[in-house]
Amino acid sequence: MTYGVFGLTVWLTVASPVSSQTPRGLLPIAFSNSAEFGWLRKKVEASRPLDDMTQPDAWKFSGTGRLSFPEEPQLGDMRVLRVDMQMFVDKPAPTRNGLSSVNLQRAFDGEDWRGLRADCVDCGEWRDHTPCHRAW
Repeated sequence: MTYGVFGLTVWLTVASPVSSQTPRGLLPIAFSNSAEFGWLRKKVEASRPLDDMTQPDAWKFSGTGRLSFPEEPQLGDMRVLRVDMQMFVDKPAPTRNGLSSVNLQRAFDGEDWRGLRADCVDCGEWRDHTPCHRAW
């Protein structure tokens, strides 16, 4: 009989605290300690638009999606490109890993990017020799 009471006591002790705890909020991150803060403080030595979006043939697209260039400017007078990614819910995507995937490339003929270190805030990581919309 003592063994049965002990087992019930252990089960109640283990199961009870989990349901009674309230979730804590996330710890705040000081913006001044972030990578983005450091990138935004970098000295801009040169800046220029990389593409005016008027030549769709300059872009190379592959993957499970569709690339389009809307005729009308979208953000003020800025032209944009649009990538619509096809998602597969009933069957795996026709890719090696079964997941949707797109690849978008823009070549810059005759330009040597090896001397530049581009930082890309949107992708959140450092990339060497990668054209990016941010200044370098």
